[in-house]
Amino acid sequence: MANKMVNLCIYITPRGGVELIDIENDVKRASLIWNQCGIEFKIKKLFTPIEKRELADFLFADKEITHCGNLAAVPQTPVITKLKNMLSFRPECEETDVAVYYVDGNTFSDGVTNSCFYLQQENGKKRFSIVLTLGAINSDQLAHELGHALFVRETDGKFDDPDPKRDPADRIHNTDQCYLMHTPVTGIKISQPQCRLANNSILLKDALPPADLFRIIKFHGSLFIVDYDFPDSNDMEMFDLPHKELKVNPSNIVNTWEFSHVVDEVRILVTLKFYWSMDSSITLKSFLTLYDDDDAEGWKGSSIHIPKDAQNLHFSTEVINDEEDNSDEKGHLVLFISNEIDPNP
Repeated sequence: MANKMVNLCIYITPRGGVELIDIENDVKRASLIWNQCGIEFKIKKLFTPIEKRELADFLFADKEITHCGNLAAVPQTPVITKLKNMLSFRPECEETDVAVYYVDGNTFSDGVTNSCFYLQQENGKKRFSIVLTLGAINSDQLAHELGHALFVRETDGKFDDPDPKRDPADRIHNTDQCYLMHTPVTGIKISQPQCRLANNSILLKDALPPADLFRIIKFHGSLFIVDYDFPDSNDMEMFDLPHKELKVNPSNIVNTWEFSHVVDEVRILVTLKFYWSMDSSITLKSFLTLYDDDDAEGWKGSSIHIPKDAQNLHFSTEVINDEEDNSDEKGHLVLFISNEIDPNP
């Protein structure tokens, strides 16, 4: 499991040819590859031209994009101006996020290049950007370009391939076809020196646990208290428990709820402890204490495993007065429990 994460902001500009499932697959492939270094990628934001009308201004024909790399010293043609404007359009994308643009066409103007990493400086801030044509969909190109982004360092905005098999004529790429940073991309291997360099990137954030690990326990039920010393016409009372919700997750692995009710001289104290597990299941440990005239005279502990897909799971437990033979003083707890994904972790 990866321990570091990079946020991606996805912007879709083409008229057609790319589906959301394609983008999700590209990000999953990149994460699987970079898991070699303990790094994964998360889609932070995804926008289409319907959601952001400005994206309709950045439509590129096949072979229209003319340049890949540093745009600072490139002649300002209409295509370069449109490309720069697109790379500057990154709503809700922070400096340490990577903006990924899916554009029309299969390749750049050379008929070969189908993806590119760009590093720009704007108002003293770095802008990490990747452009993918339709020809780069469902391949390892995104993983390759993210490698360039992870290797960027402060020295003149340069990025590097630290592997000993670097290409002397193209020092940001590798000569070994088995390596991800070879071009064209034909392999997925990443060296330990590359992993060490990538793991020092300013883009990295602590990885978040999977969303389904954040659970919310919903339950309701009843508590019955019996005291036959109470007037015969009313020797038992039932208390309906309100619907309750408790959060249990990697940051809050135990959540406790405690309550009590009284009938005449008998009081039942109920303590419920919900314990989170890595498989999203929950263990409930319940503790019932019976008090008679404020003296603790009965105790019962129970536990139940609550699967992650549990809905209205039935649970019951009972405590009696241990200080009396054939006691008529008791408390009986009934719960119906559901284990769901927390929509607001």
